Amino acid sequence: MGRQTQRVSSALRMRFGVVVTDDDPLWGGEKGVGDYIIKRFEGRNSSRDEFTAIHGVSGQLPDKKDIITYDGFIFTGSHHSVNDDSPWMRRLEVFIRNAYQTSQEFGRPRMVGICFGHQLIAKALGGHIGGNPDKKFNFGSIDINVDEGFLSNDFATQVSFKKRRKSSITMMKFHGECVLEAPKIARLIGSSEQCKNEILMYGNTVLTTQGHPEYTKNVMALTNSKIMSRIGRLDEDEIKRNLDQIVNDDAENCTDMVNAFLHHMPLSINDRMSNLAITGKNQKKNATSKRAMFKRTETIAA
Repeated sequence: MGRQTQRVSSALRMRFGVVVTDDDPLWGGEKGVGDYIIKRFEGRNSSRDEFTAIHGVSGQLPDKKDIITYDGFIFTGSHHSVNDDSPWMRRLEVFIRNAYQTSQEFGRPRMVGICFGHQLIAKALGGHIGGNPDKKFNFGSIDINVDEGFLSNDFATQVSFKKRRKSSITMMKFHGECVLEAPKIARLIGSSEQCKNEILMYGNTVLTTQGHPEYTKNVMALTNSKIMSRIGRLDEDEIKRNLDQIVNDDAENCTDMVNAFLHHMPLSINDRMSNLAITGKNQKKNATSKRAMFKRTETIAA
């Protein structure tokens, strides 16, 4: 028999929070961004899980004690800079640190950071963010050289990349800043000619990407090209040329990879309950409800 792994049963619902960090009117504000992300991930998800939009710019974040009630969080992209001195960003950084601490104790919630979310998680955990090294606004698609071990992870092997070279995936890019210095606790997973820290992992519970695993070529052409025109970082000829050069082969697979990561259970139920036990007597009152949540998995042979 092969090594035992944990996967979520397709008959059981999981709870995910989509932390919306963009209020761009061309996307329809926070509601429009949240609606797109939820539709995108629900459309690639056969488990009928619960995805809830959490408005990170104008809304209220879950309390520290409520973080454990979520199976995962997705932190979206944004037209804002993580280096802006905005109170809502500072609140999010505290939330990220609390969620990361919880994930290290209990194996949940998993966290996914996309573009701005990738940068914000890095900054909250000790990284440094700045302008792209090539001084250009990256708009289009890019081949990312990925650590071979990453593509051998249980969650990654659930996805069949259609046109992948040995250790490369193609992802949509839309950013003027990047992670220049990753946190010490981060593990470098993928790099490109444009950006060293394209994909980072923090332990087994956090996956962040500078690119957009949720974008397709249509989204880049219909919405993001208008944003590019508005901010003026590329002229119209450059925008058109970059759109024409987009490779869309891995778009669906990148979304599926994130879904698989969010559902992957790296710890056994017994291990997770042991982690609960060592947090002290105050956790005993919540152990029954947490046990019920953790049992939403089934053990299968790898």
